[in-house]
Amino acid sequence: MKPTRLRVILDFSGFESDPEKIASLIGVEPDYITRKGAATRFTESAKVNSWSIKTQERPCDNLDELIDELLVRLSPNWNAVVEQARDSQVEMLCEIW
Repeated sequence: MKPTRLRVILDFSGFESDPEKIASLIGVEPDYITRKGAATRFTESAKVNSWSIKTQERPCDNLDELIDELLVRLSPNWNAVVEQARDSQVEMLCEIW
């Protein structure tokens, strides 16, 4: 059985700088940011800074296509992405419905 809907998320977390600065460094606006100490939809006080981009949720049976979509968005400034990854925990998540 194939998944009904997929979405891929790339998340940088645990870095010390302002999450807004990452957007200017990498050249991509985030879909979601969290500032350490700020209230979020999950907690009253976030423990770490985070910066995330994601694909749109959609019917898809090709996960590689969604991963490629995220990486293409980051490719123009790949060196900045690698540099930020050195100061962050980086996770790629796949949501399946």
